[in-house]
Amino acid sequence: PAPPIAYDATTPYGCVLAHSMGLGKSLTCIAYLVTLLKHATTSKTIRTALVVAPTNVIKNWEAEFRKWCASDPSILKRLVVIDAAQSTKAHRLAAVERWQRATGVCIIGYELFQNMVADPKPPSTTAKP
Repeated sequence: PAPPIAYDATTPYGCVLAHSMGLGKSLTCIAYLVTLLKHATTSKTIRTALVVAPTNVIKNWEAEFRKWCASDPSILKRLVVIDAAQSTKAHRLAAVERWQRATGVCIIGYELFQNMVADPKPPSTTAKP
């Protein structure tokens, strides 16, 4: 028989899910993330989830979360969407901080994520001479 599959909480894992539209990937991911964030055992170690998706589907992801979690305000109030509407870097960093404090789900586009990761320094609050 095959050895049992064990979960090692000290080793981070990730997942990339990509395929044709309309197969239920969003719902599957949302159900999985909500389960991880609310389960008595996993919620002790898994407090945040980051969804990095194509920019043109960010609003779709937000709508899907709002649709499937409509009866669970505890999840919806911990949903943070970072998009180009947050015009300044300071606003986007504030959104990241809100997400970390709220311990929920953050949705961000590929390009914006790449830009934020490439220049992680917070904006200067004082002008230099």
